[in-house]
Amino acid sequence: MSDRPDRDPFENELRRTLRSEGDRIDDPTADRVLERIHQRVGRRRVHRRYGAFIATAVMLAAIAVVVPLVGPSTPVDQATDVPRLGRSADDPGRDSEAFEVETPRPPSGLTADREPLRTVRTAPTRRTAGAPVTAENVQVSSVTGASSDEYYLSASATCGGQTCNVLGYADRSESPRFTVLPGNARLAHTVRFSGDGHVGWATNGAATFRTDNGGEAWIRLRQPAGVEVQALDAWGDQLWAMGSKGAEPVVLNEVVGGTALQELTPPGALTPEPELAVALGEDAFGATLAGVSSEFAYTTDGGTQWSMSDIGCEPVDLSATLGAVWALCDEATPTLVRSLNQGRTWDQPESFTDMVAPDASTTVAAVSADTAFVASGSQGWVVESSAVIPASGLGEGPYVYVGFTTESVGYVIDRDGDLCRTDDGGRTWSAVDLP
Repeated sequence: MSDRPDRDPFENELRRTLRSEGDRIDDPTADRVLERIHQRVGRRRVHRRYGAFIATAVMLAAIAVVVPLVGPSTPVDQATDVPRLGRSADDPGRDSEAFEVETPRPPSGLTADREPLRTVRTAPTRRTAGAPVTAENVQVSSVTGASSDEYYLSASATCGGQTCNVLGYADRSESPRFTVLPGNARLAHTVRFSGDGHVGWATNGAATFRTDNGGEAWIRLRQPAGVEVQALDAWGDQLWAMGSKGAEPVVLNEVVGGTALQELTPPGALTPEPELAVALGEDAFGATLAGVSSEFAYTTDGGTQWSMSDIGCEPVDLSATLGAVWALCDEATPTLVRSLNQGRTWDQPESFTDMVAPDASTTVAAVSADTAFVASGSQGWVVESSAVIPASGLGEGPYVYVGFTTESVGYVIDRDGDLCRTDDGGRTWSAVDLP
């Protein structure tokens, strides 16, 4: 039975239409046709209601399954064990390594905006001071001998594709082995070692460090505030340093116990040129004074008391060995002056016409009480008892450092960081093979 009103305007209109089109309907009675229509419509309504009931039941069942998996305390992004893009499958919450992530391509026939490749970069490798390292492109900045066979050097290098500062150690029969120096990898270092080969020091200017085991471990020395160290010199297990505090030159030494540098107070203003300061022996140190070209201030008691002497000419470099201090003077003709008593008195300056005039690269190294070595540009000379002997095998130069460990063994460093060695007192030199 129909649930419609008895007098439906739409039904009345349909009834009139059926009656006027009676010739097109098999059933001659319009009321019977309408009854059939109502029956079919009723069946369709029942089917639709039943289908809606089934769909609702399926949806409720799905929700009942999902809800236990994603509870109130479980983040949605952890409700699956599928690894996320750019994460480790073992650690979905933290990147375990760098991944290069690309936006997935859309299916064929579709378009999507694509982002460029995004690379997750890892931080530069942190290296522990004293750790062994493979060094390449080594450029030497300083060298110090521990014995006739052993030497240490500081150098800038490439370690695993990154800039590094390294300490090299070797004896004459092997290539240097390298370890990491402490401090900023982009600042040049200077090293000095004592004769026992264990105690040593390194500085990059901003910080100074000490080792007691040949560079395997380092401690940082306390440094006076505002002081930048420019040069180191050592005698035995004693360290001396030249530096600056603003525009003022300063001289420092290491306090007993090896924990800090302390500033000393010599008479007058010291020279701002570190090469004009030198360790003279145990507890002894000396340097020229600024503005007084030939005046030399020295101490023989660790810096407590200072005295003055006159070198006799204006030095451009100083070097000392056991028993003698040598000064190379800035004269039209190369001139050497010697002191045999730690700078208290000086011999008469002696000129040498067989050498070229000094320039900015000219340097002197004390070999013994009777012998010095002079390098200028690409040339070198052994000066022994007033005799001048040209050196061979030095290369192109210019040389920025010359130093002797014994009367036979010495080293020179050129402007490009190359290293040469002599075993005959400076007469002949050969390049040290460096990676």
